[in-house]
Amino acid sequence: GVARKDKANIKSLLSKLGWLSINQLVAEVRLMEVWKALNTNSSLSGLFEKVEGGTRAAESNKIKVALNSQLRENSFVYPTVKLWNSAPRSITLAKTQLKSKKEIRQFVKSLPV
Repeated sequence: GVARKDKANIKSLLSKLGWLSINQLVAEVRLMEVWKALNTNSSLSGLFEKVEGGTRAAESNKIKVALNSQLRENSFVYPTVKLWNSAPRSITLAKTQLKSKKEIRQFVKSLPV
């Protein structure tokens, strides 16, 4: 019910409809796939490596990039690792898939449209 001449803000339209932007959807999928890879027997489990040791990063369930090449920055893995490591602890330490899904959805809504 909104005409183009009304110049409605995309962010307000998305929130009104309860939708996520494409960028937010991509972030949600990436975070969910990492959670599954780390907590279930997923086919992506070999792509992500947990940080080991007694560091704060290890306690927060952070991950590191296993690959070391120029191609990594344009791959699925590198931006996904950066996103996972910037996610709140409530996501990285979630024990159940339902809890992680809820926390991820809440987090991605705060990301830029």
